[in-house]
Amino acid sequence: MLITVAVSTIIWLSVTYLTPAEDEAVLASFYRRVRPGGPGWAAVSEKLGFGREQIPGGALAWTNWVAGIVAVYSTLFGIGKLVFGEWGAGLILLIIATVAFAWIARSFRSEPPAPSAAMVAEDRIAAD
Repeated sequence: MLITVAVSTIIWLSVTYLTPAEDEAVLASFYRRVRPGGPGWAAVSEKLGFGREQIPGGALAWTNWVAGIVAVYSTLFGIGKLVFGEWGAGLILLIIATVAFAWIARSFRSEPPAPSAAMVAEDRIAAD
C-alpha cells in the first residue's frame, strides 16, 4: 500500500506540474455553474465579480466528509457482517451508518440553497 501511495503521488504531482494550466474561460464557466468557494477559488471568484465566497457548508464542512466516510464503510462492513451471520456487529455498524447519514442530511437541510441560474445571470449582468 505504501508503494502504491508513493508511486501514485509522484505520478499525479508530475502530471500536475508538467501539463499546461486549464484555460481561464473553462475555470470561469465551471465556477459559475458550481460556485465552489473557499480560498483556492478566490482569484477566479473575485475576477468574476462574486467576491470571496465561503466554502459551502461553512467551517465545519469537513465533518460531512468524515461522516460520509463513516457512513460508507459502516454500511459496507455492516452488510458484510449480516451476510456472514454476525447480527450484533452488523446491526451496530448499520446504526452507526444511519447516524452518519442523518448528520449529513441535517447539515444539508440547514445549508442555504445554492444560487439558481437566474441569480448567477443577474450577478453577471450586474458585474458588467
